[in-house]
Amino acid sequence: MKARLLPLLAVLAVVATVAISGCNDTDCPMGSANEVKISFLSAADTTRFVVDSLTVTADGTDSVLLNRENDAYYVTLPLNSTQRVTTYNFRFTMLHRDTVTLTSQRPDGTTEQRDTVIISPVRYDDLVEVQYTAEQKFTSMDCGLVFSYVLETGRHSTSFIKSMGIVNAVISEENEENIYMFF
Repeated sequence: MKARLLPLLAVLAVVATVAISGCNDTDCPMGSANEVKISFLSAADTTRFVVDSLTVTADGTDSVLLNRENDAYYVTLPLNSTQRVTTYNFRFTMLHRDTVTLTSQRPDGTTEQRDTVIISPVRYDDLVEVQYTAEQKFTSMDCGLVFSYVLETGRHSTSFIKSMGIVNAVISEENEENIYMFF
């Protein structure tokens, strides 16, 4: 019985090794590089601008792409490969801090003053539209099609965003900044 089991195990080991090595996809690109990276900068001095809370949805859908991201200074968002334009709804929540001086009267008739910080959230909604060309490239039978994107223009509303500009039109898997958004 043991004599028959040993050759069977050896054959199974060889088959498993061939099957595993046949499914190796290390030569395939990691993805279709279909995400645009938008960095946030201060319009005053072009330093990093941090948003207290950010939610991004795809316009015309109920797809939430980013939900209440705290302390965001950039976002990476997918592009729609079947369209030439992707539109996003940006919802910024900024915490405004105001210091007020409160005066209270003590029982002995003297007054006491103390500073109190009041934090109030303020919400801004902006629509951002990115136009681009998408090109399908066939890589191999194993890897299939991969999309490449080149940004053409971008538009936005001005509730909170002051301006934006394309700094690197070619979208790649290198995770480079493609758009600067100024506040």
